[in-house]
Amino acid sequence: MKRAGTAMILISALAAAGLWLTPDAPTRPGASAPTPAWTLDPRDAPHLLERFIDRHEKPAGDGSGPRFEREQQWSVTEARLLALALPETVEPLLERIAGDPARSDRTRDFAARILGLLPDADAALVRLAPRSASARRELCARDFRGDHLSIYLAAGDAEALSHWTDPAAVSALKRLAALSDEGRRMEERTDILLTPGWAVRLSTILGDACHEQNYLTPWALQVARSRALPGLASTLRDRLDTAIVDDYRDDVLLALSELDGELTDDEQARLEAFGYLGDPAAHLARILGRN
Repeated sequence: MKRAGTAMILISALAAAGLWLTPDAPTRPGASAPTPAWTLDPRDAPHLLERFIDRHEKPAGDGSGPRFEREQQWSVTEARLLALALPETVEPLLERIAGDPARSDRTRDFAARILGLLPDADAALVRLAPRSASARRELCARDFRGDHLSIYLAAGDAEALSHWTDPAAVSALKRLAALSDEGRRMEERTDILLTPGWAVRLSTILGDACHEQNYLTPWALQVARSRALPGLASTLRDRLDTAIVDDYRDDVLLALSELDGELTDDEQARLEAFGYLGDPAAHLARILGRN
């Protein structure tokens, strides 16, 4: 009786959080009951996504702190887990929101960002990219072969073009550098890639959290992966081991995880705590139950 009452309380708490839950088939009489596995119902996706968007419009924090904590403050964590748990339902919703001119810029950027965290959202990002700088940024971050360079060229997107040294990209950046400070800053990135010692330059930036150009770490991570920088996983492992303070520690940790690099128990626990490892639906259910 006590176990049944506890189960009813759990179901009521999760339902109150706005989550439709579907239990597994009951066990046979007399058999030990396994831990229940709960499945998100796709019918919940639209109103859950709107709830997370509303929270993102009015964030709980000031946007300071490590990346994973910022994502949690801005409801990126919950929206990412929802999209990963129900991609076939949530991806079209995100694409529609990201391209909706009636939505605020912040909401459209949020939707594009969550799309960028889905492994199979390339087609949606390509459709949005010609008219969305946020979608181009997310597309470029996963475009390790430069397959969509023509989109960046057509948009005159200096940030995206700074990842490539194709003649067309270099020429376009030179023109943009003559027009704006932003273009000049992006051209400086390309200058690094055009030097014979580009690999050493990238390794130096990525290997030292105190480097004077540490602000280039996110860009350097993407370029290093697109160019298959030798020893990248080892360089990132050394940085995590030696840096006492690192503004980009979570970015480096996530990149090392995606490269199947060696992680400590504490690092794996951090990735699991923020839903970067494990079952996204289970993580989301835990968050909704807690909130």
